[in-house]
Amino acid sequence: MEDRREIQGQALAALGAAGLTLSLWLPWYRFPWGRPTAWEAFSATPTVLLVIAIITGGVAALALAGRAADVAPLLMLAAGVAALLIAYRIAAPPGPGGLAADRWGVWIALVSSLTVLGGAMISRGSTGTVATGAGVAWEW
Repeated sequence: MEDRREIQGQALAALGAAGLTLSLWLPWYRFPWGRPTAWEAFSATPTVLLVIAIITGGVAALALAGRAADVAPLLMLAAGVAALLIAYRIAAPPGPGGLAADRWGVWIALVSSLTVLGGAMISRGSTGTVATGAGVAWEW
């Protein structure tokens, strides 16, 4: 039987995946000539993010339904990749240097990917052990 913390983490991850999906159709940048969505500003980035959102949302939904177990590592990996990709797109916007200004869609995408990551970390549980290089185990 799953504990309450695991269920809450999986629900949070599913919510983050839905937010990431929605953010792809919101304005990501502001140019002097318009406000493109992720689909209009990039070719591969929104496709990769949509695949990540579908995978994380689907896996979280399967875990909530009791059809998948120990999904936290997959969710954490996918959400980490999404967050890094979005952070790169914030740091290096498209177009000629300095013309693009960030809009709220890209920030919703970043917060959503971090929500998936946080949900995965919550669902992983509150106890665990990590071995350090000095042979000392760190427990939380």
